[in-house]
Amino acid sequence: MLSILARAKINLTLEILEKRNDSYHNIASIMQTIEMGDTLSFQQGGRGIKLICDNPDLNSDDNIVLQAAKLLRGTTHCKKNVSIILNKKIPLSSGLAGGSSDAAVTLMALNNLWELNLPFQQLHHMASALGSDVPFFLYGGTALAEGRGDWITPLPSPPASWIVLLHPPLEIANKTQSLYASIDSSQFTSGILSHRAAERLNQEGALPPSSYYNAFEPTAFSIFPTLKEYYQKFTSAGADKIHLAGSGPTLFTILEDQLTAESIHKQLEQEGLDTYLTQLSHHSSENALS
Repeated sequence: MLSILARAKINLTLEILEKRNDSYHNIASIMQTIEMGDTLSFQQGGRGIKLICDNPDLNSDDNIVLQAAKLLRGTTHCKKNVSIILNKKIPLSSGLAGGSSDAAVTLMALNNLWELNLPFQQLHHMASALGSDVPFFLYGGTALAEGRGDWITPLPSPPASWIVLLHPPLEIANKTQSLYASIDSSQFTSGILSHRAAERLNQEGALPPSSYYNAFEPTAFSIFPTLKEYYQKFTSAGADKIHLAGSGPTLFTILEDQLTAESIHKQLEQEGLDTYLTQLSHHSSENALS
């Protein structure tokens, strides 16, 4: 059995450049994997493609893990079968892209397990068909994502840092689409913030919090009810610079000091909040299979 950690991600920058003719938006974003994630286990054999998840709501035919496995098998006309066990830790609809990470890991794992030996570019093409964030997770670590998120340029990772995540129990229907629909052209940027951040990482290997940016933040606070209350709880726990993860509603803060991170996490935990303590990940996704 092959078991792999499908890491979550945060966005150190997220700019929206323009709306495309295909209903997507062009973006520029510095994406960063973190050391928390779902675990996927793959066992070759059985009948067809079978998925078992510890979250019963995800045991459905539209699960992106099944979509990825079926796309790979259909594209290659492979006749091999597999049983997949998915243990979820990344909260659903959180802005941490758990489903996209699961899909990318599935493509890479089954390419290996089924001995298909597909070139990376073909996996990238399939990943792009599955979702805008999926191609990034074929790389992992730190990268500049452009286009609709599928043009990936790997970058040096910032120094090892601690991250505290706070996931508020807030849900809205069609979250990402609603957020994009609420952004008007006055909030579009040129991508210069992300390119400057990428240049700084290339030259200095570090990125100060002042370089972080997320175009969704103003909109998220108006769309997600009570998100501001959770932001204030985070602040009261000792967090200074707090950012939105992707399209939210998860909030995060990055700290160099482990004791401070542990203290903030503990206080949020004592309040009964859904909080996580983790670190930036410097591991590439390709290394996860070796």
